[in-house]
Amino acid sequence: MEARAACPPARRRAAEHRLDAPRRGDSVAARAVLEHGCGSGMASYLLAELGYHVAGMDIADTAIDWAAGRFRAAGWAGDSQVGDVCEPLPFPDSRFDIVIDGDCLHCIMGDARRACLAEAYRVTRRGGHFSLSSMCGPPRSKTVKRLYDPTARCLLEDGRPFRYLPRSRDLSREVSRAGYRVSARHMKGNPWWKHLTLLAQRPETGCPPNVSSR
Repeated sequence: MEARAACPPARRRAAEHRLDAPRRGDSVAARAVLEHGCGSGMASYLLAELGYHVAGMDIADTAIDWAAGRFRAAGWAGDSQVGDVCEPLPFPDSRFDIVIDGDCLHCIMGDARRACLAEAYRVTRRGGHFSLSSMCGPPRSKTVKRLYDPTARCLLEDGRPFRYLPRSRDLSREVSRAGYRVSARHMKGNPWWKHLTLLAQRPETGCPPNVSSR
């Protein structure tokens, strides 16, 4: 299989955009990447194509099977695992140069969000980077507004929250409280809601925050 055949240009540009700032900021190119909520492995595949060593976590075993198959078909090594990113991750401290959360955190509610960010921080090396892409802000379309609880800032299905749409400043604060230093934010809108891409870095020095996911 041709490696590029399954990689739409728009998705490739998105992957390159997310990694552009970390690559510019490092004197040595970052190599090890963890993707939270990797799904079927499209983004992980694109990152591997760019030369990164990629690990992916997703709670859906079917999605992980697809991701593993995608890598096998390309003849690439990959580490795609079924797991909950809000639980202790099966990786040592400071394992990754970059941790990417692409559309995963906004599916996580309440205290589990803090646990997810704490684990992301733990496995990010000092000086490493965290990239987050998340829905945020109140919804725009009438259809989505009907599902929105403005007090909880959640979209509801059968009375249960399934997406969290924080204000952009609140999302930045969450990431900062986890111990990262936010370095860049990029807001993009669509007909339904706003979407924030946030880049942050784990400081080179200093103690980790007093936050535990365990």
